[in-house]
Amino acid sequence: MRWRIGPLLTATALFALVAVLAVGRPASAHSGAPLLILAEQAAGPYTISVWADPDVGNGRLFVEATVGGAQVPPETTVTARVWPDDGHLPEATYTGTRTSSPLGPERFTVRVPFDAEGVWWVQLAIRGPAGLGEVTFSVTATPAESPFSVASLLCLAPFAAIAALWWWGARRVSANPRGTGR
Repeated sequence: MRWRIGPLLTATALFALVAVLAVGRPASAHSGAPLLILAEQAAGPYTISVWADPDVGNGRLFVEATVGGAQVPPETTVTARVWPDDGHLPEATYTGTRTSSPLGPERFTVRVPFDAEGVWWVQLAIRGPAGLGEVTFSVTATPAESPFSVASLLCLAPFAAIAALWWWGARRVSANPRGTGR
């Protein structure tokens, strides 16, 4: 049996590889799970849990809140005052958007566009009919993961090696159709 690798097959395989590498990107949500910052901490009359996804340019804080073990009233709001530890920017305030959950605590998402890597301080305030609660904590902003990190390329290495060996073997067989050896 004679193996032949035609130019059409080679071109098709090369096109498919380039297309996958050009179009591939991480999920549009976030890369990795958010980090738990506070777990069921008292903030005035509220009990809150905070997770952070502190990517530079597209950071988010996720806040779950209850008051006395029940859902917070609809008038409740969450704001975050944010400032960098190195003081390169003045503080800024961001308002959270509410996501209702019939099965658990109310959730708020606060979008914070961190402009640089490093430590940032956050003063989270929750206001509503039950009163005011505040907590202060720090997060470390990290660069958003690029679509093709070194780890991604290392994961592709075994497949590239197998493809190279297959190509080398197929070329060798097509150059020596009778199996006389070389």
